[in-house]
Amino acid sequence: MICSIIGFYYKPFFHALILHPYEIANGKRIHTLLTSALIHRGWLHLLFNCIVIFSLVYDMTSILKQEFGQTVSYLVTPILMLTLIMLPNLCQTYLHGKNFIFTSIGASGLSLGLYGFSALFFPLQKNQSSLFSLDT
Repeated sequence: MICSIIGFYYKPFFHALILHPYEIANGKRIHTLLTSALIHRGWLHLLFNCIVIFSLVYDMTSILKQEFGQTVSYLVTPILMLTLIMLPNLCQTYLHGKNFIFTSIGASGLSLGLYGFSALFFPLQKNQSSLFSLDT
C-alpha cells in the first residue's frame, strides 16, 4: 500500500516500478517482475487488490496450516506469493516482449492466483471465503 500511495504522488517512483516487458526481454529492469505488483493505477485498483489478497492469503494460510502444519504454512506462503506475482509477469514478458508500448502494474495476477489456489485445492466444495460468499 505504501509503494502505491507514494507512486500516486511521485511519478518517477511509479515509473521506476512499472513492468515493461520490452525492457525485460532485452535484459534490463528485471526487478520489475516483482516490483510492478507493489504499485497500482488508482485508489479503487489498490483497494480491490488489498481486499482480495488479504482475504485469500488468510484462507490459503489456513488451508496450509490445517493440512501441513504451522511451520510449513509460514515457509510456503511467501514462496507461493512470490511465485504468483512473478509467474504472470513472466508470461506477460513472453507474450509482449516485442511490444514497446505495453506496460503492466498491480497485483491482479496474485489475486487471480490465490483464488485459483483455493479453487484447485477444494474443487468440489463451496467457497468459504467471506469476501466471495453469496449466502446470506
